[in-house]
Amino acid sequence: MITISTISTSNTGGAGIAALRLHKSLNQQKLVSSTFINTVNENSNEKIVRVQPSIMVNSGEHLINRIHRKINRTLKTNLPLFIDNLTRFKSKINNYTLNCEIASLPFSQFKVEKEPTLLNSDLIHLHWVAECINYPTFFKSIKKPIVWTLHDMNPFQGIFHYKNDEINNPSISKIDKEIQRLKNTFIHRNQNIHIVCLTDWMYQASKNSAILGGYPHYLIPNGLDFTQFKTALSKDELKATYSINNNNKTLLFISQDIKNPRKGFDLLKNSLDLITDTPFNVVTVGNNQVELPTNFNHIHFNHIE
Repeated sequence: MITISTISTSNTGGAGIAALRLHKSLNQQKLVSSTFINTVNENSNEKIVRVQPSIMVNSGEHLINRIHRKINRTLKTNLPLFIDNLTRFKSKINNYTLNCEIASLPFSQFKVEKEPTLLNSDLIHLHWVAECINYPTFFKSIKKPIVWTLHDMNPFQGIFHYKNDEINNPSISKIDKEIQRLKNTFIHRNQNIHIVCLTDWMYQASKNSAILGGYPHYLIPNGLDFTQFKTALSKDELKATYSINNNNKTLLFISQDIKNPRKGFDLLKNSLDLITDTPFNVVTVGNNQVELPTNFNHIHFNHIE
């Protein structure tokens, strides 16, 4: 029996759902046992573990900070307080107004590497782990093989998860470069890492990156459960049901949030605005329905069952 620790910050969102699907699929195999470890969502069954924070107080400071303050008050001194890296860098970042979708740090109040289930696993599978694993201690402590599936660019960037966000925030480039250097140091404490990319462009970006480029890379798209996503349905019947059996070309656009600028729907809409004499079916799937010109047969789904 091969035992796997599947680690993801959350079991929701695109990355979390993909990781959870893989975890459940592995547990359907006779020779594999996976435990899903996260830091955000509550436990939902015996195979999902929510890691608790290390000794912290509600303010986000270590207990030792409270002790230091008490010593200062008692001795009437002004000894500097211990500030962990997560608090220190967040304090620096808070001095800037960021124009980005998300930014995160390679530090965490969680010590996932001490989770008993993980210690007994044969293989560690990382997914989207922003502020879930503490890079300085995690990669130094783990001696077992690590597979890291990349769901965005953050593992080989600094604080940003997407290249455009890095480009759009030059004012914080000094801190961003510092985090990149620290990540490079922390991750390279473990040489037994294998990188899995879901798309070819991510494969090329990671393979050419300074931080992850030296590790073995594999291109493995997300899998689908074909007991849930059925392939035997009649295309003609489905087209008739949704009024797209009209011999027109059909464009499909899927995004968790259609109005997220990074997803590029604005580019598609600008292109459609140039088409005035060719009928199209446009199928959109995701949150935040958008309106299209009436000359397009537009069908929208909030999600796919």
